[in-house]
Amino acid sequence: MNKQYFASLVVALPLLLSPTFAAAQSKETYSVGAPQLCTLDAVGQVDCIISRGYERLTPPTNLPNLIAVTVGDAHACGITMDGAPVCWGGNFFGQLNIPNIDASLVKINAGSNHTCAIDSAGEAFCWGLNTNQQLDVPAGARFLEIDAVDNSTCGILTNGDITCWTTDNSRAYERLEGPYTDLDTAFGIVCGLTESGSIECFLSGQRTIDSPNGGPYIDIAANFNAVCGLLTDGTLDCSINDSAASSEYPVGEQFLSIQSVESDSGNTRIRNGVRLTTGTTLCGQRLDGEIDCWAEGRDFPDFDNLEPTAIDLINTVELYLDAKVYDTNAVEIFWTPLPTVVNGATVAGQPQVEIYRNGVLIDTVLARFSYFDRRAVTDATYQIRLVDDRGNAGDLSGLLSVNTTSRTVLFNGEPTNLDPISEPEPQSDVFTDETYVSIFDGFVLSWQVDEEFEELIDGYEVVVNGVPVGFTRSKLYVSLSDQGCVEIIAYGFDGSRIDNRRVARSSSNCT
Repeated sequence: MNKQYFASLVVALPLLLSPTFAAAQSKETYSVGAPQLCTLDAVGQVDCIISRGYERLTPPTNLPNLIAVTVGDAHACGITMDGAPVCWGGNFFGQLNIPNIDASLVKINAGSNHTCAIDSAGEAFCWGLNTNQQLDVPAGARFLEIDAVDNSTCGILTNGDITCWTTDNSRAYERLEGPYTDLDTAFGIVCGLTESGSIECFLSGQRTIDSPNGGPYIDIAANFNAVCGLLTDGTLDCSINDSAASSEYPVGEQFLSIQSVESDSGNTRIRNGVRLTTGTTLCGQRLDGEIDCWAEGRDFPDFDNLEPTAIDLINTVELYLDAKVYDTNAVEIFWTPLPTVVNGATVAGQPQVEIYRNGVLIDTVLARFSYFDRRAVTDATYQIRLVDDRGNAGDLSGLLSVNTTSRTVLFNGEPTNLDPISEPEPQSDVFTDETYVSIFDGFVLSWQVDEEFEELIDGYEVVVNGVPVGFTRSKLYVSLSDQGCVEIIAYGFDGSRIDNRRVARSSSNCT
């Protein structure tokens, strides 16, 4: 079992040591996120352990005493003793832009990049990132509990029903009829604790996991692999669908409360807008006040190794952009390959690149070599900026102007000279076999690559009769026009040309 113990952050709260707990310890006394663990002591003072490189998340020295604390990916928030909200950390997506709230808050919860709170009358307020309308609280709704996760928000209404708001299909649920007294959500799942102490979970997509049925329970936590509950004596009981990880869960041991770490950084790695992994970490407060986390995701912070890193990639690399126009709706932008060593120090982690079109953030991708915009507009300007693995954001690059009609590409008003086509000759025989099927007057092309190299490949460029026509990250390309010689070029994440394969449309030569 790979555990993280935080003995130095014992919460000075009365411990219920009787065999039967009246209720689980309040979650508001501690919160665990990707980069930090924060707790409140008996008088409301905040104490945080912060993963190395995240020193900017250190609470301000003038932070007042709080009654609740909650941690996101790059920010943290709390409620002051007089019921006012307060936030600190990064403000890349407006996480610190708290709206005007006149009433006293009683609950607060941070997701990855947004936060929601409810006041004493049950009215909900949300701020931060709103990519999937996770800030759009249903009009007139009043809540008992609220849970801001990644790109969605759920809450328990005053009648006990659960409702969620998001445009993400993997988290979109109809109203769940209760009454429920507590809830927790994770990727593709929302769980509610009924008044009788049973756990009911609702799944979306391909999720398959049972709820624990020992009960009655007084607290719940759910992640991608498990649904857990605390029995009335604080004993942990879990339903786990990953047999390999089941031994990590301290089932049968006692806790005051449990919580999921939905903002686990393994949960926030984005590749071309697609989530690579989901959070798996659960944490609990033991009877002696220690915070114990288990089933950590692959990127869960190593709180035992808090030495600062000697690298600041985002303020060192000068970004230069270029582009390749495929058609009026397809543009691939390129940028300077990022070094693996800066100022003699090895770059830690995997930085990300934010893509802006006409001043609007359209995607966040791993910092490979290029980005393929399938929704290009006729005349657009692109900018990018680096975000390192600690969430620190750099300055925006210069302006890359692209006109898809004239195929004009300018960087800072000058013709570009970053040549994305002059890659070295292929070094590896990546392609194995392919299937080439004609349909009507067009074609469907599919191919296979050696699995040894597949994880190194970022995508494939398709060239027809010597002209680049498209870029795909699947091993399939469809064309509605009759073509001659087709070439598939595999590119690595660093922009290198790994291998190519030429295919003939008919019996004509293709060399």
